[in-house]
Amino acid sequence: MSHRRFGPLCLTAVTFLVVRAALAQVPAGYGPLVTVPVVARPVVAGGVVPADGVRLERRPSSTLPDADFFVGRAGGLTSLVPLVPGEVLLADDLAPAGLHGPAALLPPGHRALAVPLPPESGRLPLRVGDHVDVLATATATADETITVAIAERALVLAVDPSTDTVTIAVPSALAPGVASAIAHATVTLALTK
Repeated sequence: MSHRRFGPLCLTAVTFLVVRAALAQVPAGYGPLVTVPVVARPVVAGGVVPADGVRLERRPSSTLPDADFFVGRAGGLTSLVPLVPGEVLLADDLAPAGLHGPAALLPPGHRALAVPLPPESGRLPLRVGDHVDVLATATATADETITVAIAERALVLAVDPSTDTVTIAVPSALAPGVASAIAHATVTLALTK
């Protein structure tokens, strides 16, 4: 091998080894490297994690959230929150196996109800994860209507334009009243924080 070829080859090899060693080092203040599950593909709340949606990475321990990391295969499970590539996947981010769609997002002690949407011109641009107040308007007398809030901060679980419904979660104790309002009154959803 000629010296002209040997010099650049040696320089490349030394550069590779130096860079590799530098990348393997973690500044002392960041703690040891820990292998954690990291989101590889975006997933919306209520969406299903694809088979290749999570990868393992080594991260400095001091940069990790103080929470339980997800353990196991995430592919096929439903996300309870929006997942962003690069974030550490936590145990509380995914629904248990077998729960999908609105059932996966339903908080304990709540019931899911489908509320008919108004005509398209009067619809709010609701999304999964929004909160709404449920208002019922009924005729009180021949000349008077009355509107009352029958549930506050109901969680939007699904929006289905094909059936013109929004599925919401309300506390179990309020579910019968909301169901009655859906059947006997005009129900309006008011977006809230």
